[in-house]
Amino acid sequence: MSTTTTNHGLTKPAYTDAADIADLNANFDAIDDMPVLYRDSSEPSNKVSGKTLWQDTTNGLLKLWNGASWDIVAASSDHEHSYADIADMALGDMHIGPIEPSNPLGYQTWWYNDSQQRLFVYGASGWMLVSDVNHSHSYMDIDDGDVPLLVITPDMTLPLPTGVNERTFWYEKDGGKLMFRVNDVWVPVADPEAITRLFDDNTPMLSADLNALWFKIVNAEMKNYSETVKSHGTTGGSITCNLEDGNIHTITLNAATTFTFSNPPASGKAGSLTLIITQASTAVSVTWPASVEWVYGSAPDLSGDSTDYVLVFLTTDGGTTWRGWLSGSAFT
Repeated sequence: MSTTTTNHGLTKPAYTDAADIADLNANFDAIDDMPVLYRDSSEPSNKVSGKTLWQDTTNGLLKLWNGASWDIVAASSDHEHSYADIADMALGDMHIGPIEPSNPLGYQTWWYNDSQQRLFVYGASGWMLVSDVNHSHSYMDIDDGDVPLLVITPDMTLPLPTGVNERTFWYEKDGGKLMFRVNDVWVPVADPEAITRLFDDNTPMLSADLNALWFKIVNAEMKNYSETVKSHGTTGGSITCNLEDGNIHTITLNAATTFTFSNPPASGKAGSLTLIITQASTAVSVTWPASVEWVYGSAPDLSGDSTDYVLVFLTTDGGTTWRGWLSGSAFT
């Protein structure tokens, strides 16, 4: 009489001994432990929990069978390292398990760490995280949130990423180019070749403001330049001369005025302020910051009616001390 085994549903013929069935069971157990990757529009029927991966070609999703349903482990066919690009990336092999594979191939070896539920691809310098189902900003959520996405590729030979407009950066490693996705087009953000082009350009021109971020401009010859002037208009009271608004300030006083200086360069760098004061027909009083040290120890007399005064202030310690002097007055 036939006997049925418990773990594989094998039917034991009457003439077959139990040892034969045990060997078959052992072989099938080994098969069950092997990860299987399917790539089709229809889900596989012979699936094993925690071992069967299915790339659904209808939507580019990579799924892992959990015994009852399919868990999505990579959800964006637009991402450069998603499984929608497997056919184009000369796939070497796929590994599933808590221990990283040995002897991986660059951009060809994939590893799903089932204990962490993380998907990796082996890049030029190590494992790169592709998807993390435990992370609140995994690639499964990228189309539904405002999370910036950075895509890194070794070169431009792989299929170009599509990306999410105004949220996706793409760094192409070989060329060193950083791009940003705007209106379905990749816009260069940083290109090392631009520095070379600037160096080789004998007549470079700017089309917008240049912020040097306090870096030095060395060995420069200045010609036909101007300086920003901050005009405070006709006013009085409490007035702040902010060096970020410019190093030359003008004001016409119509009431007693107290001056404050702000945002000078850091200590060790020189910062200067030229202040042009116009007293109206009736001169008013002026109060200076306590940090100002005057030539000969006294503030200049600014009491002339309808008179212009040009004062210069200099600091080298971040505004702790300002050296001040009257440059000129009563211009005619």
